[in-house]
Amino acid sequence: MRFGLLEYVRMTEKASSLARKYEITGEGGDEVKEARTLPTVEEAVKGYLADAEARGLAPATIQKLEHIFKKQLLAFSEQHRIISLRDVNVRNMTEWRSTWADKPLARKKKFERVVGFFWFCVRHGWLKDNPTATMGRVIARHVRQTTSPLTNTSGSSALPIALARTRSGPGLPRSAAFASVL
Repeated sequence: MRFGLLEYVRMTEKASSLARKYEITGEGGDEVKEARTLPTVEEAVKGYLADAEARGLAPATIQKLEHIFKKQLLAFSEQHRIISLRDVNVRNMTEWRSTWADKPLARKKKFERVVGFFWFCVRHGWLKDNPTATMGRVIARHVRQTTSPLTNTSGSSALPIALARTRSGPGLPRSAAFASVL
């Protein structure tokens, strides 16, 4: 079968278009029909932060999310040339987590926020699976405080006595004011 130059160019353009659709979806076959442009990591972060603000999260929480995702995740993605969300995988996320210098409880909370970000991406149809779902969880052991801020170094409680002195008035006996504090 011989094709003319014009037919060959049209077939090549169709093949190139089909190849781009395969690249966009990361799948083949029927999924090409439903191809949609995947956001970059940066676009996904912007969408997640906009959603966090729309949900009315506290300003301090928004700042923490911005620090984690804008400063840390985007820097890591840029450094490792991760542009598309499809390029994020368990290995990348495990490597990123190993760079965190936070204490155990802060590391655990940060990881929970990262897991939430990727579930956001899954719910929006940008990812098929959450890349953090198979990662091990961060363990943060609770350290019991040995002295209470309400006790002094000898172990006796000085605060209720001080409160009792301030609360006892002309009509209230001191023992009743002390009992109301406890």
